[in-house]
Amino acid sequence: LAGATHLFRPGGYLQVHRHRHSLEAELEAARYKEEHFGVEYTVLDDAGLQARVPGLQAGLAGGIHWQQPLAVLDPHALTLAYLDYFLAQGGEFRTFAATALEAEGQGWCLRGARERLTAAHVILTLGAWTPDLTKGLGWHPSVFVKRGYHMHYAPTAPAEPAMALLDADAGYVLAPMRQGLRLTTGAEFAPRDAPASPIALDRAETAARRLYPALGARLDPAPWLGQRPCTADMLPIVGPFPRGSGLWLNFGHCHQGLTLGPTTGRLLAQLMGGEAPFTDPTPYAPARFSR
Repeated sequence: LAGATHLFRPGGYLQVHRHRHSLEAELEAARYKEEHFGVEYTVLDDAGLQARVPGLQAGLAGGIHWQQPLAVLDPHALTLAYLDYFLAQGGEFRTFAATALEAEGQGWCLRGARERLTAAHVILTLGAWTPDLTKGLGWHPSVFVKRGYHMHYAPTAPAEPAMALLDADAGYVLAPMRQGLRLTTGAEFAPRDAPASPIALDRAETAARRLYPALGARLDPAPWLGQRPCTADMLPIVGPFPRGSGLWLNFGHCHQGLTLGPTTGRLLAQLMGGEAPFTDPTPYAPARFSR
């Protein structure tokens, strides 16, 4: 993806704390991460936060600048870049509404209203919608969703924040994106297909306007709602389907789909190709939910 480097911003992100006790607890965790995983960070007081983000609410307890993460400026454009790379490698991309999956001969058949696809090997990686197809095969993994909302804003300050802000005490993120300053909420526990609720976004927006008064007006006609597929043990489901050969699963990444996707894709490719996996696949095996 050499041509997609413009979609990333280095520099890490800021984690801000309104309360001293929560900052001290996070600093203790940060020291552990530094010692055991080489994580790099800088501790900032209120003045340091103000210097990094002009216009930020004054009187904060402090914060942490996590220095190593990259920020994705346009997730949709990054997804299209992955698709372009796949097509350039000889892949084929097709879409249709699949309604059923069933074994056929030595392989599998994916059926839609007016179309069917057959293959010796099939990978189900449909996120929160994967169980819609596996239930017809009698397999019901322990999966639920955490729903989250996004909205873009037009900052009224001369310059928007140079990096993402995590409000650790209120549970939301402000991230500068191509489309504007994006506000992302915490998790909403609700059925996957339940109607959207304005509560989570409204509460996060109220807190965000206190933290960064230059947030500005909403840019999108309606919030974006995403369903994050989570498992009972909060680990992804990666590996062979427990009830038939040739069917593979890769879903349930919780909140880490963007970062874990390439990692679990690598693991699954090694399992499918009979290679030695780079890590023990046992904790992620679909068989742990065999029922």
